[in-house]
Amino acid sequence: MIKDKNGDKQINTQYECWLSWLGIWWFLLCCSIMLNIKFWIVVFGVILKLFNWTITSIPTVHAVLSNMNNNNNNNNSKATFQLVLLQRLTHFDSTVNQTWNQSFTICDLHHQKGGAVVIYIQSYDSPTVPNCTYSGLLSEISKQLNAVVVTFVPRFFGFNKPTGSKSVDNLKYLSVEEVLADLAHLVYSLRSKYPDSSKTVLIGTAHAGNLAIWFRLKYPHLCDGAIASGAPLQTTLGFGQLVDSIFERLNNIRPNCARALQDAFAQLAFLFQERNFPRIKLHFKFCTKKLPEKYALFQQLVEVLFIHDVIIYDDAELIQRICTVMTNDELSSPLQRLATLIKSECLWSTGDEIADQFKQANWSDLNILQNDRQWIYLQCTEYGKFYTVSEKISSLSETLFKQHYLDVFCKNVFQLSDEMVLKNIARSNFEYGGQFVEIDNVFFIYSNSDPRKWLGKNDFTNPSSTTAALGRMLYGLHPFEEFYHALQKPQLMRLLEEINQAVRRCRPFVGVMAENLFKNIRKETVRAKEKLLESFGKADRTVDEVFDENASNFFKQQKNAERLQRELRNYITCMKALAQASRGYYEAVREVYDPEWTGSDHVRAISHSIELLWDEFCEKLIDQALNPLNSYCSQFVDLKGKIAKRGRKLVDYDSARHSYESVVGNGKKPDDVKVQKAQQELAVAKKLYDDINSELSEELPVLYDGRYTFFINNLQSMFSAESNFHCDSAKLLTEIRDVITPKFNGMLFLCIIGDLFNFISVSHSLNHTDNLSSRSSLLNRSTTPAAEVNNEDASLTSDDSKVLPNSPAVKKTTTLKDTRGDSDENNPFANETDESPKSTPVTENGNVKENNGETVKASSTTVQDVLYKVRASHRYTAEDTDELSFEAGEVISVVPYENPEDQDEGWLMGVLEATGQRGVFPVNFTKPL
Repeated sequence: MIKDKNGDKQINTQYECWLSWLGIWWFLLCCSIMLNIKFWIVVFGVILKLFNWTITSIPTVHAVLSNMNNNNNNNNSKATFQLVLLQRLTHFDSTVNQTWNQSFTICDLHHQKGGAVVIYIQSYDSPTVPNCTYSGLLSEISKQLNAVVVTFVPRFFGFNKPTGSKSVDNLKYLSVEEVLADLAHLVYSLRSKYPDSSKTVLIGTAHAGNLAIWFRLKYPHLCDGAIASGAPLQTTLGFGQLVDSIFERLNNIRPNCARALQDAFAQLAFLFQERNFPRIKLHFKFCTKKLPEKYALFQQLVEVLFIHDVIIYDDAELIQRICTVMTNDELSSPLQRLATLIKSECLWSTGDEIADQFKQANWSDLNILQNDRQWIYLQCTEYGKFYTVSEKISSLSETLFKQHYLDVFCKNVFQLSDEMVLKNIARSNFEYGGQFVEIDNVFFIYSNSDPRKWLGKNDFTNPSSTTAALGRMLYGLHPFEEFYHALQKPQLMRLLEEINQAVRRCRPFVGVMAENLFKNIRKETVRAKEKLLESFGKADRTVDEVFDENASNFFKQQKNAERLQRELRNYITCMKALAQASRGYYEAVREVYDPEWTGSDHVRAISHSIELLWDEFCEKLIDQALNPLNSYCSQFVDLKGKIAKRGRKLVDYDSARHSYESVVGNGKKPDDVKVQKAQQELAVAKKLYDDINSELSEELPVLYDGRYTFFINNLQSMFSAESNFHCDSAKLLTEIRDVITPKFNGMLFLCIIGDLFNFISVSHSLNHTDNLSSRSSLLNRSTTPAAEVNNEDASLTSDDSKVLPNSPAVKKTTTLKDTRGDSDENNPFANETDESPKSTPVTENGNVKENNGETVKASSTTVQDVLYKVRASHRYTAEDTDELSFEAGEVISVVPYENPEDQDEGWLMGVLEATGQRGVFPVNFTKPL
């Protein structure tokens, strides 16, 4: 005890210290509680319960499964949770032990005990669907099934980053098989946390619908049913139907909208053909100063105009804006209207520049969208479906458009060869069945306006299944409208009712897989025993010599066809390489051939025509020879499977026959029950064997006898395309040789070039003669195709007659085929009408007087000035004051330029015979008389 300085009060020092420490401890405890995040979670949880709100929480990785369990047991807490699950980097290589955390979302707003588990798969090309708290098909299904809704995003997309970068070595872990295995692990984990759930249903749109269907196909014990909207099941390299359907929709919104866009594409292709790069750059804004490439520019135009907003989200405002601009008569040409639509976009000039944007493998790279590189990798390895423009919309070759995608993305970005890409795409169809997949407990949804329906399942019923694959085609609705709109329309209400009925019929998986496995093991055991007895001579085997001969012919036919297919592919590959080498050579010729030399313009025009001739030849080989051969060889796979199935059914029949014989003829009194059972089994086995045997006995001879017709037609198409190519190329080479023939002996270079082209033209002529003789000898050895030979010779004669004469003054117009087509439909400028009224000329005193009263001085062109005459093959509308406007069929007299330096490539000076008007005109719109 001590006193204070006044002596009035005594203080217990120990008590005071104890109180001080207690106050400090209480203060620290309060601070720790305040700083603890769980405290705030509880506080906010009370607030949310009061106002019936929801919250998204992101717990730690270790707390994920416990949170899932807590949410399942606590029905009063309804929220959307962002969770993670530990996944293996690869599920198919036990030597790789690396793992990663996959994020997914759970919404238990409508979940009740015993309800279903609905998994919504989100893919790159599917729309962002609102979660279960909003109106739509997903919300309605979760209400009907009292389900918890789980949103699944595949690996390498969204926040799921399994590896440190997106390099090619890391992207090898991105495949459909790995994604399905991730999904299987997630379903298995959810079933362990929701043991009372009645069903597991998967829902997906676009390619996510493919994943839902394929998951049901590959993991039927983990999935009771699937709903797929707009699933493009068939994998193919190009998807030209997609852009075609967009043009139809544009035309339905406003008349002539699609036609105007088609004219713009045709005009742009014409500028590329004329190599008028300054005018192209005048219309479009490019990111670099390099010369633009045709297919690179068209690819970007299609993607900017349509792909993301029109296809995925069906942006009606964007479609309306496109039609408003393209039908605006205030803009002079369709090409100007197209340029107005994408005026603010910076376009890449070449395919290499586009490829460079997708070579960045870092996750932090901001040059491209986050998921574009991964999606293109899937297109090259699994999906295909590159967005091409068909030939009926533009003058572009769809085959070359596909090759552009292969070169720019698959080969340049990911170092994948063309053969590897095509094999990957074919493997997907083979493994999962494509659009002809046989599957049950799946509901298909397609919109009539959705282009994906052309690659989707077209038969929604499966009579052999008790729970058939069902579907509904929606008319007058946009793609995926059922997911992001309230189901108030009659079609959508009927759709929901049909889906509910289909889901109720889906029974959960209870021992089905084990039962099927047991049956398969039993069948294989019986077959192995029967084959063993037959091999040792203990049992007789049913022999069908006619079928054995048909099967032998089939395998021989398959071997020959596959060899022809393999060699034809090699031949086309060599032709493409030769075409590329020819293109490079003629580019070098145009560079060394000075403009002031004789026939400079004609040499350039004819060399371009030869390049187009090569492209057309390679395209014909693919379309007329290789593609039919590929389709022909594809039928061998199905028939080979049927033959193998017939062999199994034959073994089953022999086994059942021997079992029946052993029961009846065992020397004892037969048991009626066993005899009846053995007799029924024998009847069933015999019926199955007879059905498939009779089917193959009809198909195999027909296929073998049809080889003659197919191979003759295929070879005719092949040799006809080659002979026409050699014939036309020889004509063009002869013309270019005549043009560069030197006018005086001092030009040694021209002499050398002339001799070179003379040698090439003679070689092509010899090849042409050899091909004709070899083809004739082949056909003459047959018994019936004499008439076909005569028809083919007639066609060759008609083709030869179409080649233009060898006049140096008309060399610019000599091409294999008029690139603008035979009608106004193929003319890119045919739809540009002349604003000025047409007038009939009246001659007064040697002058030409128009109908509007103005007198124009007649042209002073004399007969000596006329070089030759041409006839207009298409209508042309002048775009400048010094150009001629003419209709198809009008005659134009070609006259020399007053100043030869004013002549542009591809243009001539002429005088209209009908009006006497003098001006320049494009040579591609005329043909010489």
